[in-house]
Amino acid sequence: MTIAGLMRVRNESLLIKETLDHLSRVVDSIYVLDDHSTDNTVEICKNHPKVRNTIEENKYSGPHMPTNEGIHRQRLVDCARKDAKYDWFIYIDADERFDDEFIRDIHQLTEQTDYDAICLMLYDFYITDTDKNLVYNGNLSELRPYCGTEYRNTLILYRNISSFHYPYGMTTREPVGFKENRVFYSNYKIKHYGKAISIEEWERKVDWYIQHYPRYRDKWKNRKGKAIHTVSDFDTPLVTWDEIKNNHTLKHLCIYSYSPSPNNPNMLFFLKYIYAFRNFASRILRSIRYHNN
Repeated sequence: MTIAGLMRVRNESLLIKETLDHLSRVVDSIYVLDDHSTDNTVEICKNHPKVRNTIEENKYSGPHMPTNEGIHRQRLVDCARKDAKYDWFIYIDADERFDDEFIRDIHQLTEQTDYDAICLMLYDFYITDTDKNLVYNGNLSELRPYCGTEYRNTLILYRNISSFHYPYGMTTREPVGFKENRVFYSNYKIKHYGKAISIEEWERKVDWYIQHYPRYRDKWKNRKGKAIHTVSDFDTPLVTWDEIKNNHTLKHLCIYSYSPSPNNPNMLFFLKYIYAFRNFASRILRSIRYHNN
């Protein structure tokens, strides 16, 4: 079975080399979409042996818009489909790492025929008072020992079937269009370090969400200046990764579970054509600017 890795990135030069190496352990090729990076993320991606294509957002496409996320990820899928006939796609962000058991079993998982989409349990890691002075040294999995006990059932691995797509105009990392009885909510785990890289990165993340995500603005304003944690952002206790994996009496809280169907298919149908028109208009404007220059 062949697997294509998909990534959408922006200013990830600190982590991207290790992330690409990590993803290379489970995929045949990698496709990256860069969302207006201002560092050397693109150059690092282009020089990696497993990266088959790097899509760069046009400089005239404007500032970051959350509604572009689904469009960007669909572009990645379309690009990979044009290149080769992959059996599966796998999507991760630059600040995520698979647990060893998933890496060990992924080829066994992709050989089965009972499901088309596989969800992993995603856990958030945090900076604490005991490790606040630790600095990333090329191994993200060793940077922070503590995570919350809450998790998200997040779609990570999915079969290349014609029915799935990323919703236009939606701020989502997950495609829709799978049958509910073909989704496997597994016990495999993935570690998310987006809140645990450094105090400075935490503050940049908070400011980014405040600026670009009005829906979550108040929540992130309340998190400003609070990079160091004694409990998780969801008030669950902080525990080590070994406790998450080995302590079966530990109470876990599921705070999100993937749904394979869009909440409002009529609205998504409408949004598809709104964003198709917007993209057409953007191409015309870019062409005008190009000729004027």
